Amino acid sequence: MIEYYEGVFSVDNDLGVVVAIPRGISCRRDLFRQYAIGLGAPGEYFGHNWDSFNDCLMDLQWLSAVDVYVVHKEIPEFCIEYKSIYIRIIDGASVGWASERTDIACIEIDNYLIHRLHFLFPAELRGSIESLSC
Repeated sequence: MIEYYEGVFSVDNDLGVVVAIPRGISCRRDLFRQYAIGLGAPGEYFGHNWDSFNDCLMDLQWLSAVDVYVVHKEIPEFCIEYKSIYIRIIDGASVGWASERTDIACIEIDNYLIHRLHFLFPAELRGSIESLSC
């Protein structure tokens, strides 16, 4: 689920992994780079296309932190089609992980850590994001 914040959002890195998506992201390459750096994704694993991006968000096997916070300053400046793809992927990833019983503080199933993904946007973008997720 996509979450919204009022004002300035800050999170303590001790609470989990924090990926900052700054203003001015206008191409997929830059967006994927922010995620690759923020998540510490293995270079050979993340193929820098929408399918690989989705797979990356649904795996996260290399992370030891349960919580992952992706904090946006704005919606990336893509064409409408790419904005919609992006929002659907991140929403699907957060819902997918949530279905894995992430209400438990830390859970491991068959040596696989279950994560909680928090995709955060400024509250004033709620209407725009909801219109893209249809």
